[in-house]
Amino acid sequence: MGKKKINFNIRGKRIKEYIYLDGIEINSLLAQFEDGIPQVIQSIKQTGLSNSETVSKENTEKGKLGIAVAGGEYTHSSSSQNDQTYNSMSQEAISTVYSDYAVDIVTNELEKNKLLKLTVQPEEGTYVQLTSSFELIDPASMGSNINRSAFKEMLKWSDDSNNTDLKEFDNTFNLLESFSTILNDIFPNSIILKIHHALVIANTENLRMTSAQLRMLSLAHRKITILGKIESQIDALDPNEVFQSFAPQMIPQFFSRMGFFVLSTISDISKNDRLIKPLAIYFN
Repeated sequence: MGKKKINFNIRGKRIKEYIYLDGIEINSLLAQFEDGIPQVIQSIKQTGLSNSETVSKENTEKGKLGIAVAGGEYTHSSSSQNDQTYNSMSQEAISTVYSDYAVDIVTNELEKNKLLKLTVQPEEGTYVQLTSSFELIDPASMGSNINRSAFKEMLKWSDDSNNTDLKEFDNTFNLLESFSTILNDIFPNSIILKIHHALVIANTENLRMTSAQLRMLSLAHRKITILGKIESQIDALDPNEVFQSFAPQMIPQFFSRMGFFVLSTISDISKNDRLIKPLAIYFN
């Protein structure tokens, strides 16, 4: 028997799991669409009112206890309590709801104005929405912040450990630390997603996941959706091309090219892969 596919949905709707959202860029786009921000606010108001009415109705029905009180039936409605709870919603929750609605509005506006492409081939400056399998590269977790001594002590307690194991362990960690140092220097405060014919470079400040949670994603087989903008593309990966370009006037391009060359040694990166700045990253 094949594996049963699980759909995460509520009342027929698929639920998005956002792992990244750049609120500044999303708000910038909303501001440039005439009705962008009002649409988001209206969507939040309508959903809030709908939820308020639903909860009020449910609470009223559940409050009909059927107890005779002075010849009548006692009915308890908590609509005012629900409204109070809704109105006292925390600012953090409101911001989250606003941001999530904003992504849908921005996507719809880009589509309506024919500014959104669904393939990775377009030129620089194009907005794209791509769904693809992915590989996660997190420079910060590649070895530089792991306590090597603690791991070596743990290996010593293994029945199968020997001096050769410990030597190989040191060699492996030396390599990991070298990669981690280089990638953190060239791509600071970033995680990188390799998708089909593209690299997505995301600012860790906009992540909705901790470093430990990101390790879960490195084992995921689901497809991920990227809403973002193509900023440029990789123009050199061959060592001869990369290192021959080293000249004082080429230093900015040299370090960028060297960074992508290092990435190509540990991931399936190709020349002409697009480089994408994400606005939102989510599972759908």
